[in-house]
Amino acid sequence: MKLTSTLAFLLLSIAAIAQPTNDTPCNAELIEVDGAAAEGDNTDATADTDEVLPPASIGGNSCITSWCNDDPAVQNSMWYSFVAPANGAVVISTCITGSTLDTQIALWTAENCADYSTYSFVAANDDMEGGCTDGDVYSSTITMDGLTPGSTYLIQVDGWGGEFGPFFLSVNTGQPSALVNFIHVSADPSVVLVDVRLDGELILDDFAFLTCSQYIPVDATGEHVVSIHPSTSLDETIVLASLEINLNSTLNYEIAISGLLNPLGFSNYEPLELLLFEGAQQYASTNEAMPIHFLNASTDAEIIQLTNVELDSILISDLSYGNFNLEGYQLFSDNFTMGVFISGSTGFELVFDYYCIPAAIAALNGLGYTIAAAGFTFPMANNNGPFLDFYYVDAQNGTLVPVTLGSCQFQDNDNLCTATALVINDTPTMADNSFATIEENESMPANLPGNDPESDCLNAWCDGTLDNTLWFSFTAPASGCVFISTCFEDGVIDTQIALCTADDCTNPSAINYIAANDDMEAACNGNEYSSELTYCGLTPGANYYIQTDGYDGELGAFYIQVTEPLNVQEVTNNAVAIYPNPAADKLFVEGIEIGAEIEIVYLTGQSVYRGSYSRNGIDIASLPAGSYVLRANESNTSVAFIKI
Repeated sequence: MKLTSTLAFLLLSIAAIAQPTNDTPCNAELIEVDGAAAEGDNTDATADTDEVLPPASIGGNSCITSWCNDDPAVQNSMWYSFVAPANGAVVISTCITGSTLDTQIALWTAENCADYSTYSFVAANDDMEGGCTDGDVYSSTITMDGLTPGSTYLIQVDGWGGEFGPFFLSVNTGQPSALVNFIHVSADPSVVLVDVRLDGELILDDFAFLTCSQYIPVDATGEHVVSIHPSTSLDETIVLASLEINLNSTLNYEIAISGLLNPLGFSNYEPLELLLFEGAQQYASTNEAMPIHFLNASTDAEIIQLTNVELDSILISDLSYGNFNLEGYQLFSDNFTMGVFISGSTGFELVFDYYCIPAAIAALNGLGYTIAAAGFTFPMANNNGPFLDFYYVDAQNGTLVPVTLGSCQFQDNDNLCTATALVINDTPTMADNSFATIEENESMPANLPGNDPESDCLNAWCDGTLDNTLWFSFTAPASGCVFISTCFEDGVIDTQIALCTADDCTNPSAINYIAANDDMEAACNGNEYSSELTYCGLTPGANYYIQTDGYDGELGAFYIQVTEPLNVQEVTNNAVAIYPNPAADKLFVEGIEIGAEIEIVYLTGQSVYRGSYSRNGIDIASLPAGSYVLRANESNTSVAFIKI
């Protein structure tokens, strides 16, 4: 015993000696900015149980804006530090020849290096955008502005997915820059294509109406001139419009081309100009909410008012031409119909049109959006230019996408009182929860989140949240047994279903849950995480409800069907009785002889047990929980029971 203890001590001692000296942040290795790269190897590095972890990415590619979402853990980290240079801009990188480790890096400040609760997250990167050519292709790079000159920052280096190996890490002085998204929303037919120059240098050639540039890094250390020119320009000689700008490296910007080149043929002339917006949101800053701000670039729509039709409330009032709304970005988590009003002689009397804003769906993208009004309310009076419409500025793809015209088509069965009635054994019913919502205080089956090892995806809902429910109802058949399924070939989303009763449909918080399922056990030809549920013991002729939801907020189409399971239509108690029912371990039967041949089947007809009945009963402890039918083959009788 002493020998074993001594050996264990030696092994622990060797492991401790092998750990890098900078395995903890208080022992971080200092890197000189613009000096030699630090050489590291995290093979024997560890992670503290309470060690900080970069927050999960909300928008964009998680591997670029944070650490890849498929590796939400710290496994074998090492720590480095540096002092921020005078311009507050750095480039931190492991993309260096000799780096073989797939790194992930994070930048932090700390009031107390020994207390992770005092750490503040600054930035993170897992895979440098475009890939690395000098080291491991998945090396990491952080380009950061706005650091406090002379302040000390900490760099956390980890191996993706627990990888370990050698790497190099450098910190170099960067160039302060700001990101600018150029947007072309001038509806003048004579400037459908333009060239855009920055300080005389061409940055956008043949920049087209209803496109954007994506976000371009622009030097933020001095004054710049942005100018637009004819698409045939060879230099900066002919200037159609220009704008002087001073950029802040801590902000993003939008610059919109708007207005008209000359007044001839237009009902309301506004000169061609460049509109600047400071504080553009490339990504959302809040989970499950879509940030939107609005731009009026329609020269003959003097003032626009926008409303939320469902809530009968004003979103934006007095949005005059050439302006972004004064309210700035607003957060939307529910789909809504946007009503558009154009100012008339006696106020907002002209209803221009309705548009559907799928905010609940778009929020899943984690992006910030601009909605721009572009075109003319009266094209014939404006050189037959394009008709006024509303567009999302998609900075990811460099396009402007039309907002869907018309009111949002909300599902009738979005709440309990309007549940869609399903007929037993009828064909599957198609549904789509894209515009579904949850009611105030709506209840759900009790469960833990899916990342909790004790969550139950078979008898509850994996994710432990409520997102976008639709409701169905049915009348229980004479057998009291039903089979509910969303497993159909054309089903798109990962569903979760619950069987319940409700004494008062106007009180969605008082639901009586009977059973639930998130992921079916068998394989499915549709979505592999479709749901199915079998249950017996319902009161024949009574009304029951089915609550459906999309796992983790998934939206889209699915099918649902309620049938009376195979071989249950003929189930009768006869002279046969089962007890206890429900049963957990042992099942006893009255009305059949000892030694009689019996069979237990799923409600779908699949046999799970065959044998002879004995006075000791039937051992059902190994059967999964659910509803079954016991057959006594000699007497041609069967009876349903529930295994708990």
